[in-house]
Amino acid sequence: MNKNKNIFFEMLIPIVFLMIGISIFCYPMFLNLDKMPGDYSDARFINYVLEHGYLWLNNVEIHKNFWDLPVFYPHKNTLAYSDIMLGAMIIYSPIRFFIKNPQTAFQLFYVVVLILNFVSFYFLAKRFKLNCLYSSFAAYFFTFCLVRHAQTIHLQLFWQFYSILSVLCFSLILNENSKLKNRLLFIGGVAFFILQLYTAFYFGWYMSFCLPIFLVACLLNKNTREKLIGWFKNFDKFNSITLLAGIFSLIPLCYHYLLVGSKFAKAEPSSVFHLLFSQSFFDSLVIDYSYFYFPEALLGVGLITTILIIVAIFKNKFRTPIAFFVLSLILSFCNKHIYSFLYDNFFPMGAIRALGRYVFALIPIYALVLAFYLKSFKKVWVSIAIMTLIVIEQIPYISYFNWQKSGHDKRITRFSHNNECDVVFYKFKNDTEFMKNNLDVMWYSSNNHKYCVNEYSGFVFEYDISKFDKKCSLIVK
Repeated sequence: MNKNKNIFFEMLIPIVFLMIGISIFCYPMFLNLDKMPGDYSDARFINYVLEHGYLWLNNVEIHKNFWDLPVFYPHKNTLAYSDIMLGAMIIYSPIRFFIKNPQTAFQLFYVVVLILNFVSFYFLAKRFKLNCLYSSFAAYFFTFCLVRHAQTIHLQLFWQFYSILSVLCFSLILNENSKLKNRLLFIGGVAFFILQLYTAFYFGWYMSFCLPIFLVACLLNKNTREKLIGWFKNFDKFNSITLLAGIFSLIPLCYHYLLVGSKFAKAEPSSVFHLLFSQSFFDSLVIDYSYFYFPEALLGVGLITTILIIVAIFKNKFRTPIAFFVLSLILSFCNKHIYSFLYDNFFPMGAIRALGRYVFALIPIYALVLAFYLKSFKKVWVSIAIMTLIVIEQIPYISYFNWQKSGHDKRITRFSHNNECDVVFYKFKNDTEFMKNNLDVMWYSSNNHKYCVNEYSGFVFEYDISKFDKKCSLIVK
């Protein structure tokens, strides 16, 4: 009976944490199914990219070339101007097969992504011998923290579970395993890392950037040093071949990205003070942070939680490697001298323009050190009290469900076109609605199986409207 009771609670506890997180992240949508996560700009573009993948799989004419979104006409390789979202298409396309409305499919996709983030991190935490309570808390913090919520308009930054699955696979490679098991785990680790790069580039890039920092950090502690040496003893010729095959599979990604420009202009370093800014409802009762609205400046997880993270790091028996890793990452993107040195001498640094997103490489560390800190209390009720406080502090005071299915439909049905045209366009004034209007044309033209000149990207092409037949300009009702 006790065994069955334990199994019941082991299943119930993570489900309760997951349901609380989903309720907070989805409550406006659950109350009104017309509401969509994000806004009419970036989130709607991610929906468009996912829809492109679904239509590509269905061999729809204007979407038949994967790397060529039917926008920016006549330019090619247009998918390379954004995150490719290939790994996300694997999830979106089956949902879309059964749900005919792209926006409804996107809503369900959003919920599935939250679940996948939670489940993947739950099992990673269990790998570190945390029980179901502390693993559930760690998974909750990783999935539903304030930093994640602030990026709801950039939904590609929700897609982090491939990184976690990659780390999980690599961490499960042990001396006591059979050689076959370790090889399969290594293949899994490499495969998930590649999928991460092909889905949300930033997360794959940060994994690569953090690897040398992680290796140096492990050398600073006797226990982690021995574990690292033990792990490398399992590395053999087969792993080398697997690694080379993985690098080879990235050639298409590198090729297409290099075609559109290999280096962004040097960005301004992120401010370390941004780690204190958040949209916590709890903190807002004392401090007004409402003037910090830009997601890249909202890197905090709450003032109390931040203090607890610092305490948890220095209470951890691996405090030296953890502190080294965290500080090295922060300084790399917050110190202008270190960042400038890396930008000038480390070629891949030019691929990153939103520097504040480095915080997503810290969130897994935060989640684990907090969980271990809570576990260290002898009285469980103290752990639960602190855990509850952290969960409460992660509740935001703002909702990012800023577009609607009905509003989207209304925007794109305002157009009509000449059926003789295979390519359509509309020239909007370059105002605050410019990019949203361009997305309207992109969705309208895709729904009507037409190529379009309009685009949505950080790269803006100058195109001469006079080169296109005026009769192909869309008519606004």
